[in-house]
Amino acid sequence: MPEIFKALNEIEIISSPTVSYMYPKDVKNIIDETGLLDDPSDVTPLSLAHVGLDYAGQESVVSDMLKKVTNIIRS
Repeated sequence: MPEIFKALNEIEIISSPTVSYMYPKDVKNIIDETGLLDDPSDVTPLSLAHVGLDYAGQESVVSDMLKKVTNIIRS
């Protein structure tokens, strides 16, 4: 991602946006109790964990998806 950061900062436009790295502390609803996650590269796995937790316990979503797949296979 450093290349993207550098490229975005080099773009010359009239009103340039502020570009910055996202850090693990910026990921909402995920708390690093180990204190080991402090690098921007840790954001992707934390974000995936966040999405996974959003869908955990939502059996109806999984059940609906399985029903749809089953119906497609039967067709």
